[in-house]
Amino acid sequence: MRRTGGARPTARNAAPYPDHNHEPTMKSHKYTITVRRTEDKDGNPTDGPAIAFTATNHDELTEIVKRVQEAGQFPPDEAAAFAIGLKLFGETMLLHRDSSLFTEMRPHFLEFMKKLKASLKDA
Repeated sequence: MRRTGGARPTARNAAPYPDHNHEPTMKSHKYTITVRRTEDKDGNPTDGPAIAFTATNHDELTEIVKRVQEAGQFPPDEAAAFAIGLKLFGETMLLHRDSSLFTEMRPHFLEFMKKLKASLKDA
């Protein structure tokens, strides 16, 4: 993970799996994701620290976001956050499919994705 506007990574906050450089198992698009706080919790403007990282995904994320936004189930920004968060989570689960961390979640996630895809087709 690349941090901007903050302390350098140390052994304490470094990635817990430094030797886990997963290569995608299928052809993937590569994205740079940046999260920057622009307001504090009281609504005051802030130039908060940013976190930037690289992620891969087998889907074209901009198309997914567009489809979720067009479905009209959420306001546009919330639809984008939902779609991006879900796809990043799903891709991590896919890359680490053998991890026991996801064992209980996997069948529920797959069922949720089927329901979501069906709702997008109906929209």
